[in-house]
Amino acid sequence: MERFLNARVQEIVHGGLMALILPCCLNGKSHSEAFVNMTIDLLGSSLVDMARKGMLSEEKVDSFNIPTFNASLGQVEAIVKRNGCFRIEILKSLPQEKPQPKVLSSTMRACIEGMIKQHFGYEILDEMLDLLSKKFEEPLSSL
Repeated sequence: MERFLNARVQEIVHGGLMALILPCCLNGKSHSEAFVNMTIDLLGSSLVDMARKGMLSEEKVDSFNIPTFNASLGQVEAIVKRNGCFRIEILKSLPQEKPQPKVLSSTMRACIEGMIKQHFGYEILDEMLDLLSKKFEEPLSSL
C-alpha cells in the first residue's frame, strides 16, 4: 500500500481528494475471519473436492496459491500517517451483507478467472464455479 500511495502522490493535485475502497479486517478480528478470505477458503475446498473426484491433480491444487493480506482499519490509518503525504478525512467500515450465491460466484469468476485458467486450464472453470456457488449456498457456510 505504501508503494501505491507514493505513486498517487505524483498524480493527485495539491488539495485533491482520493477515495479508496479496500477490503479490510475489522480491528480485533483475525485475517482468516475477513469475508474475502473466507470466500478464498471455499474456493480451496472446491478445488480439493475436484481433485478427490479425479478432475484435477492434487499436485496442481497443492501448488495453487492466492496470496492475500487485508489490513485492519488501524493498519490502513497507520500506513497513511506514516506516508505523510495524505490525511484521512473519513475512515469507516462499510456493512458487509452476504451476497446471493450466483452474484458471489460471478464476482469470484471476474477476480480469479485468469489465475484459474493459467494454473489449471480453462476446461475446469465452469464446473469449479458451479461447485463454488453450491458451497456458497450451504446453510453451514461461514459466509
